[in-house]
Amino acid sequence: EAVGKNGEPDGLSTPQATVGMPVNLDDDGAGRRGGSGDLENLDDADGSNPGAGSSDNRCTVKFLLSNAAAGSVIGKSGATITEFQQQSNARIQLSRAREFFPGTSDRILVLTGSVNSILTALHLILSKLLAEESSTGAAGVTSMPVKLVVPNAVCGGIIGKGGATIRSFVDDSGAQIKISSQDATPVGVTDRIITVTGTLEQQLRAVALTVTKMAEDPSYPMYAAMPINYSAVGPASPYG
Repeated sequence: EAVGKNGEPDGLSTPQATVGMPVNLDDDGAGRRGGSGDLENLDDADGSNPGAGSSDNRCTVKFLLSNAAAGSVIGKSGATITEFQQQSNARIQLSRAREFFPGTSDRILVLTGSVNSILTALHLILSKLLAEESSTGAAGVTSMPVKLVVPNAVCGGIIGKGGATIRSFVDDSGAQIKISSQDATPVGVTDRIITVTGTLEQQLRAVALTVTKMAEDPSYPMYAAMPINYSAVGPASPYG
């Protein structure tokens, strides 16, 4: 289980005052761009998954978004998602309107590309959603929780011995990081949810550290390349 900054076994960690900026990794090639993004089961049109385990350090990262947020990301006739792909060089995909992550009412967002491309795409997405929140009169909204979907098999590396790694991520980023308990995982699902809260800059830094660590796991390319289809999994209690 995740261990917080003060040793609590709940995955919650206290943010620090020092805020780091996202990891500045060299982008050694543009990520492959996709279509309009609203694809059944998130399969590529040609049956391939270009981000996982490729030779140019591209990776595939899954996030969760509400249905309303997903609609904003797609935009009218796919205009917004196409623009974000062009600006970030990341491939952006979303599950269909009624295809939710088990136990939630959230759709699956998949970003594929270099770590820098993924962070750029995430920054564009979160900035748009925050701007829309502010425009609706939600004064003072400066961030929203970021939820990553992570294979359970790589969570041990993210947590680290005695929670040392996740605590270092908290200290470095200033964000709060919570990993869902295995007991809360719906039957048949091999993924857990990492929830990151804080300012936008803190969240991007925490995501960068998490994704970089996750990609170091030898088993990660195999999990990232697996088809994403949760339709056979029955309903379960929502993640906390």
